[in-house]
Amino acid sequence: MIEKLSSMSYAAFVRQRLLAPLGITRSGVYSLTALPNNTANGYYVDEGEWHTNIYKVPIQAGGDGGIFTTALDMKRLWEAFLNAEIFSANLVNEFLTPVCCVRPELGIHYGLGVWLKLLQDGSYEPYVVGSDVGVSFKSSYNKDLHTFFFVVSNTSEGVWQLLKSIT
Repeated sequence: MIEKLSSMSYAAFVRQRLLAPLGITRSGVYSLTALPNNTANGYYVDEGEWHTNIYKVPIQAGGDGGIFTTALDMKRLWEAFLNAEIFSANLVNEFLTPVCCVRPELGIHYGLGVWLKLLQDGSYEPYVVGSDVGVSFKSSYNKDLHTFFFVVSNTSEGVWQLLKSIT
């Protein structure tokens, strides 16, 4: 839809219309065959041997996600989102309003493209998660602590294993 409406490739749209205006220069939608320097490869295990994920995921991401980013750039994206620099304040509130309760016993809700964890005070902590072959990711923002949280792994299960060990 982005490509049709903007007459730009998805990668160019993300770079020119989202990242560049926010001053984000180390993140982007890249081809797996042309990654920037210092980019980690994704890995998976098959029959006891480690392999890169280059033939297990699309060569370049589309609208379903797949941006390569850094913790500092992700922090900037959260700040821009929460401070209504990307969308209007009304639209941000819509994103952060629960649409459905996914796991009531855990207080897990879903907004518009954002997961929401119900906190003891009745507010919600927004977070995003993602995974594919050779990558896993979770990022959240706690407004009471003014804290951003990022866990990234270049394996499919790395983030979930780490989160289990610290929670």
